[in-house]
Amino acid sequence: MTTLSDNFLLGDRGWAHFSATSDLSQIAVTHSEQHPYDVWLGELTNQDNQPATITWHRCTHLNPLAEETLSLASTERIRYESVDGWNIEALITWPKKSATASPPPLIVNVHGGPSGAWQDDWDFYRTQTLAAAGYAVLCPNIRGSIGRGVAFADAVIGDMGGKDLQDVLKGVDYLVERKLVDGERVGIMGWSYGGFMTAWAVTQTNRFKAAIMGAGISDFHSFHAQTNIQDWDMRFLGTVNEPANPLTDIAIYRDHSPLTYASQATTPTLIVHGEKDLCVPVNQAWAFYRALLEQGIPVELITYPREGHGLTERKHTLDYMQRTLNWFNRFLS
Repeated sequence: MTTLSDNFLLGDRGWAHFSATSDLSQIAVTHSEQHPYDVWLGELTNQDNQPATITWHRCTHLNPLAEETLSLASTERIRYESVDGWNIEALITWPKKSATASPPPLIVNVHGGPSGAWQDDWDFYRTQTLAAAGYAVLCPNIRGSIGRGVAFADAVIGDMGGKDLQDVLKGVDYLVERKLVDGERVGIMGWSYGGFMTAWAVTQTNRFKAAIMGAGISDFHSFHAQTNIQDWDMRFLGTVNEPANPLTDIAIYRDHSPLTYASQATTPTLIVHGEKDLCVPVNQAWAFYRALLEQGIPVELITYPREGHGLTERKHTLDYMQRTLNWFNRFLS
């Protein structure tokens, strides 16, 4: 199979994976479109007085069963205006089925990082699973995401939970105002930084009727004490030129921690975490769980044995997705 395209995504999960020949005439990459990730070969063609072009050839079919038997829900790229007049790019995946003609419920999925990015690729265990169950899924590339330049990526530094949250909420408003989704049935989920944003969102607004916090930070001081990336909070809570100090910038650490505002939360929240997570230690999940539990908010905590900062065992991934569906079906139906 051969394709010509000006919009050819290299790599997966937000990172470019490629290997080039010494003269850059050929490049091997991982790539996904309406199929799982496979190896593709790009051949560069130079013609006199003409821009260089690349012809792509697919080299592998590593997962033909999934490709031939599973049907993808359609995904659309959208752009909407957020605070400060910034335009936010996002992906919206529409549900494959709907019991009624009314607008579907919406789930916002916040990516990790924050220096990550959502891509229009093969993503069955999250977006496609939810779309198959009747949900519209919004994946916004809010400020802090990669792919829009240094200024856009750095805009979240010192402001986590600030304008990045507004980027999320403006995306919800954009869809609701156009009557494309049901504004009364909106959920939020995310992993890592997305988990932090989920916990933060439910302490700042009652816009969401259900939430799933995956491997998220709830308290930055205790996070700093136990994480294996101690400079992460210092860099993102500080400024571009001066990291925050957990010993002297006490107010900054407190003011950016979801746990500080947990008394304001009302959203039913499912919390999931790897028991052996060294990046975001599991105490972050327990602290937020206890805070919601003691207020009588519907909350469940699931910890997965042997797992680190992401789920790797098949049975755990299946369990997580089933619980995700059950939770949203319970509170957004």
